[in-house]
Amino acid sequence: MATLTPPADRTDFADADRGFLGALHPCVVRDATGRVVWDNDAFDFLDRDRSPTVHPHLWRQARLCAKQALDCSTRPTPRSPS
Repeated sequence: MATLTPPADRTDFADADRGFLGALHPCVVRDATGRVVWDNDAFDFLDRDRSPTVHPHLWRQARLCAKQALDCSTRPTPRSPS
């Protein structure tokens, strides 16, 4: 069984922020006709405190997934062995 990362461990967030250049405001992607195909701003609620009814690991994962990814990577970073 896999072990869960403690909610207070910020390593994944630091890794996700490495090379970050900026954010889109608003972070809404539209197709050629103007139809919204992705609205990352809909996840702004994740910036607030977690409700006690939400599992802390689910909240942590959702916050990681909602990060924008406009970044610059010049070389691969070494990963620790699993």
